[in-house]
Amino acid sequence: VRACVKPAAPAFYLKAGTAAAQKWQLRFPSTPPQTSKMSTADEIFSTIGTSLKADPKLASKIDAVLQFVLTERGAASTEWVVDCKACAVSRGSAPSVECVVTIAADDFVALVAGKLNPVTAYMSGRMKVKGSTAVAQKFAAMAKKALAQPRDATATASAAPAAAATTTAAVTTAAAAADRPELSVRQEGFSSSSVFEQMATNLRVAPALAQKVNGVFGFCVTGGASGAS
Repeated sequence: VRACVKPAAPAFYLKAGTAAAQKWQLRFPSTPPQTSKMSTADEIFSTIGTSLKADPKLASKIDAVLQFVLTERGAASTEWVVDCKACAVSRGSAPSVECVVTIAADDFVALVAGKLNPVTAYMSGRMKVKGSTAVAQKFAAMAKKALAQPRDATATASAAPAAAATTTAAVTTAAAAADRPELSVRQEGFSSSSVFEQMATNLRVAPALAQKVNGVFGFCVTGGASGAS
């Protein structure tokens, strides 16, 4: 049994076989990629950020900043910034961006998981793109690669201190990280900073991770430049 629902009249039509239709097809493939099994937008953006730090080349072809506005039913929207110039992902808004994507949080997760067709989302108004659609297209390709190797990227970053012995950082408890955001875990010249930064990010997003650990851990990593630790 097939249920047919008559859609609202579209703002424009694309005739199959025309140059415009082919261009649209290249920009928004009809078959969404199966790239992620993540269940929340926070997890998706966190993983993209980790992958970009571990492999900046992923964003080498995107000289732009993207703003994502994720809406929630009955709740305030959540905003994320993906700065491909600095290979950084963070919550909040940016003063200047090349592309703004507005979409419901659940739809964003479905889109990344390949359960929602991007053409359907765009044409139905469930996803709105303001600014450069070319940048959005490049981001989609980059995100696919970033999410396809999240575990490998994290493992590489975690193995770097042991292999190269070039890291140091101080890790605070989840409460301290949340109450004092000015405390930074980044130490210049040490590649393992990305590992501790990811820990801090995860604890801020999901404080429950530390509920069973009533303590403070100190890490002293040796082998830095000129014997630094």
